[in-house]
Amino acid sequence: MASPMNKTYLMVAAIDFGTTYSGYAFSLMSSPEDIIMNKNWGENVGFQSYKTPTSVLLSPEKKFVAFGFDAITKYTTLLEENEDKDYYFFDRFKMRLHSSYQDLDRSVYLTALNGKTLPAMSVFSHALCYLKQHMMDEIGKVSSTMHIGDRDIRWVITVPAIWNDAAKQFMREAAYNANIVSKTNPQQLVIALEPESASLFCRELPVNQFVGQSGDGSDKLNMPPGTRYMVVDCGGGTVDITTHEVRPDNKVKEVYAATGGAWGGTQVDEQFVALIELVFGKTFIDDYRSSHPSEWQQWMESFETKKRSNTSVSGSVNFPIHYHFNEFHRRMKGGDVKESIDKCNVDGVRFSNGFLCLGDEKMRELFKEVVDNIMNHLEKLLHDENLSNVAYFFLVGGFSESPLLQQAFKKRFSSRVRVLVPNDASLAVVKGAVKFGHTPYVISERISPRSYGIECASPYNRKLHKGGKKVDKVCMNAFHKFVEAGQPVVVGTGMKHVFYPLRPDQTKADIIVYGSFDNDAHVTSAPGVQKLGITELDMPDTTGGTDRPIEVTFFFGDTEIEVKAVDLTTQSKANVGIHFLNDDIRC
Repeated sequence: MASPMNKTYLMVAAIDFGTTYSGYAFSLMSSPEDIIMNKNWGENVGFQSYKTPTSVLLSPEKKFVAFGFDAITKYTTLLEENEDKDYYFFDRFKMRLHSSYQDLDRSVYLTALNGKTLPAMSVFSHALCYLKQHMMDEIGKVSSTMHIGDRDIRWVITVPAIWNDAAKQFMREAAYNANIVSKTNPQQLVIALEPESASLFCRELPVNQFVGQSGDGSDKLNMPPGTRYMVVDCGGGTVDITTHEVRPDNKVKEVYAATGGAWGGTQVDEQFVALIELVFGKTFIDDYRSSHPSEWQQWMESFETKKRSNTSVSGSVNFPIHYHFNEFHRRMKGGDVKESIDKCNVDGVRFSNGFLCLGDEKMRELFKEVVDNIMNHLEKLLHDENLSNVAYFFLVGGFSESPLLQQAFKKRFSSRVRVLVPNDASLAVVKGAVKFGHTPYVISERISPRSYGIECASPYNRKLHKGGKKVDKVCMNAFHKFVEAGQPVVVGTGMKHVFYPLRPDQTKADIIVYGSFDNDAHVTSAPGVQKLGITELDMPDTTGGTDRPIEVTFFFGDTEIEVKAVDLTTQSKANVGIHFLNDDIRC
């Protein structure tokens, strides 16, 4: 099995490609704890941040123009000068790969803000290419005494744990297209699961590095072997949950399949926009947003700040009414802003001294649906007998920095679970991803999210193969499972089975991989069984007829599935990459 440990690298470099914000971090193999991040994102436009918006601007010729803060600034200028029509601006596009989408393949398109479309693979590749080059420039600055090239780096890209196999492969192929690593050297790139990465970061933190906790800097959490904890990664697009147990060797194993949903912070943003539209009218807000995009961007940036501040918990939350908003309102509605707010009859909204003011209950309403979804999902998990003894909740991700969300967690769960939020909750994933790159096998065991296997011919069984393709006394589409949903799989180990060709003159064997969340499925035509990938094994020596063993091995423990096949007659091995993104496959 290909292993990222096979080569000695000089550095680990991780990219956290988020729904709302993205960033990177890196550290030398000789000093893994000295994690370096770029803290100057946005300095050209008056910001200083460890992350930058996940926004991409491409030219009319589909060439890269800008990413992050620069992309937003340049695009708003194009909008204001009415020169945006031929450009491509994409924002918060990562959610297109979320597991709720059933149509993901290489031909999937993204829609730009102005309605124009481009292949998603192209947009993701442009973004990753920029982040890689930006990081290489920073690496050059801090490693002036040592030359570090692309091949000296073990690269890590983070993805949500709840993403399906096609989405993970999509990110890997986008990384290939971005020249982060070569297709001929796939083991140089590690796909890391976001909550697992954050887990490594949180476990090693001193107690006083968590919000509201005290200590002398040397105190660590009491986590003896057998301790179970849950990482709740609340990002911009999704909430991603994984549960681990500490092993005697201080490694960890997954004890429950990753779970979660589309309950990220952007859902709260949408509620805020809906409220503004309710107060002033949707048509008016749409026109204002088109006429003064830079001011609208300031509104949303202001809301993002308020969302993560203590003012969202108690007291009025105030948003300044900008100059152009006032002027636009007078021109379009014939009155001042105060009149519209006074007449809107929306409880908890008022005008005061040039500010739109939201009462604390109104602010809570914006969070309510998302918070309820998260709380109810976690409550359901804790009632599962396998999760009844969870000792800690680690809240990570940018949305976890919201005091209102933190308060909801503590109010609901603190009597049963110790709820902890690292001071750098939004950086937990990217810093943990660097740690994961140094020790990728610290996660020793994972839970398979579904059953995986291949289609084969098997003696017909009336009970198991009902509804299958029966030819004589053979079921031609039996679902041979290598692992079942919920089954633990040890990292670095494979599961093997030997098959035989159907025909004596057969020179190729199609290996078709299927998956199902239903462990009772025994034929590939059963409801819920999905085709996941296709590969082909060459079997040129037909001397043995149908008595030629084919050994198929599935490797499940890593974050991506790997399948290998060997014709034991000739010992020839097949190139059996599983193609989850084939256009005729849906995952």
